Amino acid sequence: DLTGGGNAFTGGFLAGLCLYPGDLARAGQCAAAAAACMIAQRGPPASIDTTLLETLAAATVVEPVHSPNFSAVKV
Repeated sequence: DLTGGGNAFTGGFLAGLCLYPGDLARAGQCAAAAAACMIAQRGPPASIDTTLLETLAAATVVEPVHSPNFSAVKV
């Protein structure tokens, strides 16, 4: 069973850019939500629930990973 997660991610990202122009983080959230919906089932979806996608995208938090005092971190 091919999951189609990659295709769903790409489509979700492009849809996110259309819904939220210039907001790459939000587009990434839409992409992750679309891929999550796709790989959570077997085979193609019977229909697309946009409410579910928006709910998942809103629940996905994208936080930058960095340290404001990076130069003070010992490696």
